[in-house]
Amino acid sequence: MSDTTHDRASEAARRLIAGAFRRDGERLEDDRHPRFSIPTRIDHDDDTVIVAYIDQQREKDATITTLRARLAELEGALGALVTLNDEHSPFGGELYRDRIERTWDRARAALRAKGGE
Repeated sequence: MSDTTHDRASEAARRLIAGAFRRDGERLEDDRHPRFSIPTRIDHDDDTVIVAYIDQQREKDATITTLRARLAELEGALGALVTLNDEHSPFGGELYRDRIERTWDRARAALRAKGGE
């Protein structure tokens, strides 16, 4: 199944809820009626759309968690490089610190532009 959008999942959930809580004998309009079929049509039926959306979001959350951990590692490594330069460079010190800070600022700006923190 292709990516399930937030709107598509929300519409499917609304139809499922409307179908579950309708009053006895109440007839729902086509756009409010839950979508089910036998055999199941994975890209059409509301229950499978919701499950696919949950699976998709779980996978994205795992990816984000992994990327955040990696980002924290890289921030630590860059901080260690700056410290090493400041404390141990016989020639650089302050001169190279400015260059590294500008590089760090560009890296942060690039992350923000891509939706990072």
